[in-house]
Amino acid sequence: DLADYLKTLRNYRIIVITNASGEKLKRVKYHISDYDFEIYTLENNPPKQDPEYFKKLLWHYGLKWNQCFYIDHKQENLDAAKQSDIYWAMYESNDQIISLLCKTL
Repeated sequence: DLADYLKTLRNYRIIVITNASGEKLKRVKYHISDYDFEIYTLENNPPKQDPEYFKKLLWHYGLKWNQCFYIDHKQENLDAAKQSDIYWAMYESNDQIISLLCKTL
């Protein structure tokens, strides 16, 4: 589950990119409450399937592509991250509400 998966990310600062709200957002916050994290919503303009999305995201946080990796449950989003040279990983979640951008501490 997500909590177990997050335990493997102890050496990262977690930035959550989500469009979740209400109960779903509370669940996201609960799962990452033991971590140094920020929650950030980037408008889906451009959509995550567009490499420009990740360029904007990196610029917003002042990150370099090699300082972080992106986790998502949609292959087309991962493909866009890959085109931006961001390290990426697939995470299959039942509720599919969370995407993570993790920065090395």
